[in-house]
Amino acid sequence: MRRLIYISESINSLDTNGLLALCSEFARRNERVEISGLLILIGNQFMQVLEGPEDAVESLALRIAQDPRHRGFTIVFEGAVDKRAFAGWSMRGLDLGRSFPVDHKTRHAIRSCIDEILAGSRRDGEQVIEMIRQITHHLRASPTRPGI
Repeated sequence: MRRLIYISESINSLDTNGLLALCSEFARRNERVEISGLLILIGNQFMQVLEGPEDAVESLALRIAQDPRHRGFTIVFEGAVDKRAFAGWSMRGLDLGRSFPVDHKTRHAIRSCIDEILAGSRRDGEQVIEMIRQITHHLRASPTRPGI
């Protein structure tokens, strides 16, 4: 099992509905190749987590890196994992810039961590995974709010 986390910048402005449409498109494809993950949008910045069979994750990462809808594709973490953080999610979207189902303090802490990753000052894979676990916990606690 492989996990890859990357950041990039959207070429065009994207709102929550656009993010959900992308995730719906990705989910259909990802399910066929057993990839799960999360796509986070913060303003025009993306952070995406992909998990699944090594060949499938590597192939998808190559396609994503060449996608003209974004630029600055940078891998933050890549490595083998024993367990999925996003089991059952072929792709889920989170628009952190607009709405997030947690209290202000937690939202601020997660946002600060993501900002550090985007700025390049936090590249430790374990720190990124811990932040992803926090996000996962809050998303799983809100199953009726897709895309948030």
